[in-house]
Amino acid sequence: MAAVELDGFDALAWIGRYFARPAPLDFEQLRPVLSFSLMWSLFDTVACRRNASPQRIRDAVDRADGAGRLDPAVYGEFLQYFRDRYLRAGNIEDAFDRLLMTHRDSQVAVRRALIGDARDLNNIVYALLLIAHRIRNNLFHGNKGVATLHNQTELFRVVNCLLATFIDHKQPGESRRHAVRPSDT
Repeated sequence: MAAVELDGFDALAWIGRYFARPAPLDFEQLRPVLSFSLMWSLFDTVACRRNASPQRIRDAVDRADGAGRLDPAVYGEFLQYFRDRYLRAGNIEDAFDRLLMTHRDSQVAVRRALIGDARDLNNIVYALLLIAHRIRNNLFHGNKGVATLHNQTELFRVVNCLLATFIDHKQPGESRRHAVRPSDT
């Protein structure tokens, strides 16, 4: 067996060679997918106390909403993106099949948001984050094929932006908390 080259190991090159037909893995193209693991880790830590679940996500949204930290102007674009993505065939059940969403309460929340029955920001943000949670589970548990991830970079770019937006609303980053405000000068 050949020696392992620890210093110069290129995971994407190895993954590309792993498949019988070389997978088109390009770092720049896959950057949103690769960044997702870091974004999710931060979301899980900041919003869900290191244990994301539908209930912990519900609690995080309720806390952010109760503190007046959700901005309605920004979440409409995310909602429209997921409506376009999951309702293009007109059947909401197809969305649950694509997301592999089997948790009944999650289906109800997402259904209400996507078809427009949920009009309050709290439940819309909750539904959007449930979609992100399913995308996370599908990626991390092998339901998204590695060889075809390059076809989903837009999805991960949008989900990363959604997570960043919520994290900023939930708990502003270090640079914002320590920034000098105009009134301090």
